Amino acid sequence: MFQRLNRWYGKKTVFGLLAIFLVIFSFGIFSGDNEAETIPEDNERVVGVRVSTAGEIAGQTSLSLLGSVRAANEVALTTERSGTVTRVYTTLGAKVFAGQTILELSNASERAALLQAEGAYEAALAASAQSGVSLDEAKTSRDAVVLSIESSLTNSYSVMSDIIFNTVDAFYSNPDSGIIGVRINSRGQAEYLNSERKDFQTILLAGSPSLSSTETDEILQSLEASISIARRLLALLDTFIILASDESNLNAFTEIEINSLRDSLATARTRLLADINTLESKKTSLASADDAIARASISASGGNSSVADAQVKQALGALRAAEANYAKTIIRSPIAGSINKLDIKVGQFVGANLVVAEVANNQALEIVTYVSDSELGLLKLGDTLTLGELGTGTVIAIAPAVDQISKKTEVRLTTEAGVVKSGETVRLSKSVTNTNAGSDALVTIPLTAVKFEGTNGSILQVESDVLVKKDIEIRTIRGSSVQVTTGLGTNDEFVVDVRGLSAGTKVTVIQN
Repeated sequence: MFQRLNRWYGKKTVFGLLAIFLVIFSFGIFSGDNEAETIPEDNERVVGVRVSTAGEIAGQTSLSLLGSVRAANEVALTTERSGTVTRVYTTLGAKVFAGQTILELSNASERAALLQAEGAYEAALAASAQSGVSLDEAKTSRDAVVLSIESSLTNSYSVMSDIIFNTVDAFYSNPDSGIIGVRINSRGQAEYLNSERKDFQTILLAGSPSLSSTETDEILQSLEASISIARRLLALLDTFIILASDESNLNAFTEIEINSLRDSLATARTRLLADINTLESKKTSLASADDAIARASISASGGNSSVADAQVKQALGALRAAEANYAKTIIRSPIAGSINKLDIKVGQFVGANLVVAEVANNQALEIVTYVSDSELGLLKLGDTLTLGELGTGTVIAIAPAVDQISKKTEVRLTTEAGVVKSGETVRLSKSVTNTNAGSDALVTIPLTAVKFEGTNGSILQVESDVLVKKDIEIRTIRGSSVQVTTGLGTNDEFVVDVRGLSAGTKVTVIQN
């Protein structure tokens, strides 16, 4: 072979080609050796990891929630019937008092029916008076007494409602929310004061009392019930008067507010005593009217008295029905506050059960949020949560039951006036301290440190610069943290972030 090449190309050419081939071959071997030394295999790759213990990272758990801001005392005003808006008596943002008329629907026919019913009732009373029979006169007189009693019962309800909402409620936080608190130093009477306010809320929600019967026993029962409630409210007022007499109990109020509260309490007590006296006098008036009927019945004869009495009652019933129909055309605010919504204009036709306005006390706002079972354990009454960059809020109430729709628990917070606005959505956050950091039975570690496998999982630990898997038993997941019952002690080191890592990987520990 070599001799043939010499004959074909010449000896010099062949030796030259051999020399070039040897140089190229030697260079290839040298380069290959260098590459083998500089490029490590995959299983030799070293990864940097950070390790820690449950005790070291205790307190790094955080809770993040979304909450909506609303007025603690607000109401949506709805129409009871359809009709055309004829008058609007207020504007958006205006302040209104309890009972103030907001708007009026077309009611010409209702006014006419009311006027007709009033005339029929007056005619019935006149016909009864013209009978000339003393028994009729006595019964008519008793009807008037019954009407005055019913009016007094309604007035008593209004007086007590006004005293509770505009005087007593100044001493409570969220008085009509069902979750209330006394704003003053109650000297050990907080339970009594809170319980009484809750009971009065139930009483007021029952509405203004009315007589279901004109029987003497039932009327007396209604009077006694109203008197009992009034005396109960009087006892509550007296308790606040005694507490308010000591300024050290009123640290939450300014001196001007304290003087105003004391004046309001004194005025309310005077009004309530006058109301009680009026109700007591109505018992006497009813007894006198019944006695007059008893005396007149001795000499009465014929059926004119019963006919006249029936006519009066019939006319009175028609009058009450006309008044109720007319009242449905007048929309009034049941609470004092500001108009937050008023999308109604004069001439607009509205349907029944339509929300036409919203009234709220914008000075008393609360933040409402809903938490899961795992998050609920991280909150308690009095906790302070951060409202983004707006400020802080304090937990004032945690619902005792889970909402059936959202399957979460309602939590309410308060904050300083002016920090948030009604209708806003705010982000709530809290740094949570691991209360079990000192226990080997239950420790809390970051969610990123766990590789989940079914209901439990595992962690990675560093042994001789190699990752080693260790199984753990998980109790629950709370936010960005995991509670471990077994498999990890408080002082055992573990890899904080195992994402993308696996057992057997060579690592180097990164110092914090």
